[in-house]
Amino acid sequence: MKFTQFLYKHHIGKAVRYLWQHQRERSILMTKAENILRSMNFPIEDATKFILEQSQYKRKIIENSIKFNNINLKLEDKKYLIFEDHNVLQEGVPQACLLTKTLKINDELPKKIQNLITEIPDNINNLLKRFIYTSVIYDTQQIKLPRLKDPDRPAWVFPRVYGITATRKMHNLSKKFLQLCESLCGLNDAQNKSIVHDGLSSICLEKENYFIKFSLKMDIMMTSLIPLTPIEDVNMNIEFDLPDIIHYIIPLVYLN
Repeated sequence: MKFTQFLYKHHIGKAVRYLWQHQRERSILMTKAENILRSMNFPIEDATKFILEQSQYKRKIIENSIKFNNINLKLEDKKYLIFEDHNVLQEGVPQACLLTKTLKINDELPKKIQNLITEIPDNINNLLKRFIYTSVIYDTQQIKLPRLKDPDRPAWVFPRVYGITATRKMHNLSKKFLQLCESLCGLNDAQNKSIVHDGLSSICLEKENYFIKFSLKMDIMMTSLIPLTPIEDVNMNIEFDLPDIIHYIIPLVYLN
């Protein structure tokens, strides 16, 4: 393959090697900076003296002026429950509904959203195809993927495969689809919204002698100044009771 400028952009390792091969032939030019500085009475020190010198750092302990020796905080009276990224919902969607105090009535989209689904124009369909191709096929990420396994031949070792990870594909698709939705809604709707990338959501609640902390990382989140309109009538399905979050949350989180 011919080593062109276009190939440099897609393989930084080859570009670095190519740069070192050409730059190593250049000779070091001796400047007169040291003589000029000495003539101007500037002090000059050898840089290696500061690099090789090992500085001794001393730890400084800052003592708090408030003493808690005579104060009884009684932390045993309250229970602290934490739910973070390393906690796993083993039951899936039903357990997530209990955790978020949500009822799942029908396993389908609401009728208000289904009525919005119409025939997709050709230009939008072509944009969606282009987004999928660039996110799943033409992305330049090359990372070692998990090993392939054959159930019929468990001892067979397949060669390592390099490609695009599933996380990278989902990030690309979500960002491109969200950008397409903003462009279709128009400027008046997009100017009231903002997008947060790689953020941290942390919420603390107190209920029935329990302190509950939710701390989760979010890849992408959209916030809006205008509140969302209800998808369904608030008076529908009133015969169902919302689950008690305290009753179901104790098996989900660990006691701190």
